[in-house]
Amino acid sequence: MLGKGLSLRKALAAIGSSQGSYYYRHKFVREDKGKLRDGDILHTIRELALKKPIYGTRMMAALLSKELGRPVNRKLVRHAYEIMGWSMPQMTKKEIIRAKDKVPKPTGINQLWQSDMTYIFCGVDGWCYLFNVLDCYSTEWISYVFDTLAKKENAIQAVVKAINKHPEASGKVTLRCDNGPQYISDAFQDSMKALGINLDFIAYSTPEQNGHVESFHGRFKKEYIWTQEFNSFQDAAKAISEAFIDYNQRRPHSALGYLSPHEFLSRLGVRVN
Repeated sequence: MLGKGLSLRKALAAIGSSQGSYYYRHKFVREDKGKLRDGDILHTIRELALKKPIYGTRMMAALLSKELGRPVNRKLVRHAYEIMGWSMPQMTKKEIIRAKDKVPKPTGINQLWQSDMTYIFCGVDGWCYLFNVLDCYSTEWISYVFDTLAKKENAIQAVVKAINKHPEASGKVTLRCDNGPQYISDAFQDSMKALGINLDFIAYSTPEQNGHVESFHGRFKKEYIWTQEFNSFQDAAKAISEAFIDYNQRRPHSALGYLSPHEFLSRLGVRVN
């Protein structure tokens, strides 16, 4: 049509097309788009960050690119840090010194609790978030909240449920958390104060200082999550509910002389709801 003297606009109108579609050129778009799409990257970032605790997101992105053999941008690293609660990965001198401090071990129940969030893929519902509270002495999985959103209200509710289960802990228990946005929020800290809970935050980029709950998450996923494939949030919620009962009532723990947490508590004369 152009050869017959028609303008481009008239020729495109004649065939029902537009100039926008005529001039359109496909643009290359990065697959990750700055968002975390591969859960395995979290493990790699965690391992690298423990080896290089003073690296910021720029250096970590460069190191991760070499490790994975493909380009990784800072947004992906920053998003991974947020999920793991490492909102400020670069550490000051004071924080590096504190990171080497040994965490005191509890000598009884309700002395030290740890709380953290982990993530579970739920098919059509995508990544969902599990907030847990663990007693570091009895290894009891005290409470949890499972939701499609990683919001501070869920972190608060998990601890409220723990206090409702063990009201005697109020006023004497210390809750150790990482520096995730849910835990450092004013709402969370104010709620803990109202519940009579002393907060203790780990040093940045030192998940080993929250080692009990970190170890728990590893065992929990290996034994109860990775053996299944969830199609939805409801599927995962059902499995977590069953795991909560099995872990506390039946699963033997070597640190407890191969008793379950509830059997161990019973021997201490503690009544468990």
